[in-house]
Amino acid sequence: MTVMTVQDTVTIGELQAYPPDAIVQIVEGTIYLSRAGGFDVADLDELPDDRRRHELVDGVVVLSPAPRRIHQRGLLELASALRAAAPAHLEVVVAPFDVDAGPRSQVEPDILVLPATTATVRFRRRCSPSRCCHRRTAATTW
Repeated sequence: MTVMTVQDTVTIGELQAYPPDAIVQIVEGTIYLSRAGGFDVADLDELPDDRRRHELVDGVVVLSPAPRRIHQRGLLELASALRAAAPAHLEVVVAPFDVDAGPRSQVEPDILVLPATTATVRFRRRCSPSRCCHRRTAATTW
């Protein structure tokens, strides 16, 4: 069982900012948004910046709270071990970035190992309350 902290709380204002036709479920700090017909990748750009990880899995929006310190420590150790073991033709990339998996799925893995030749990764610029939310797509040679 996950212990929720103040960071995991969801306010009425946040819920009201989600699409009005969304069905909202909250399970152990993670918010799931669904609706008839599902969401698509373009819908993610319309969601408010709530400092959660926004992913889309088979038309369902998954909003995860920020990871805890122990998660980040483990991520760093795993990325370091993968990088040390990766042959020259592979690159280890650490979040934040999006991976498009079709029109109704977009995920943000913590770590990705991919060919070092050329990869297209969608980088996300997080917003602060003082500036609006933007996303940009970057084709990068790794």
